[in-house]
Amino acid sequence: MAAPEVSRGPAGRRLPATADRPWPAWVLAAVAVIVGGAAVLGGVQMIRNGYGMPREWLSGTPFTDWALPGALLLAGVAAPQLAAAAMIATRRRAALGACYLAGLGLLAWIVVQLIVLQRYFFLQPVIAVLGLAESGLAWLWQRTESRRSGHNRDLRP
Repeated sequence: MAAPEVSRGPAGRRLPATADRPWPAWVLAAVAVIVGGAAVLGGVQMIRNGYGMPREWLSGTPFTDWALPGALLLAGVAAPQLAAAAMIATRRRAALGACYLAGLGLLAWIVVQLIVLQRYFFLQPVIAVLGLAESGLAWLWQRTESRRSGHNRDLRP
């Protein structure tokens, strides 16, 4: 088997080839599909009927109904999660960065949700843990790729 091609990124750092994906990438893709799929269902239900949540929860927010928050859930959570999973599956070089962004974006979504709604729901910590898990899996993937390519993380001259 031929050695994977390695290109140079910013500051001359080696970028891992995308010929194969290690296990953290595929676990990450599965988590992203689950989170993205749940966000699609939630976003569509929020747009259609508020997902059964009372409008009173929106008092003190810039929203008058659940349609815009539902659309924001689709754009801010579902789209990045599903895009990251698709990038893994299609072996896009930018997939690792997209996964970091999707995981951190999920954490940001929960923080903003808590600030804007000022309401606690048991799923918020679950979603926050999933965002942390995605970021951790992306980090494991990056380390696995670095080891597979023989690249030592110590970049001292």
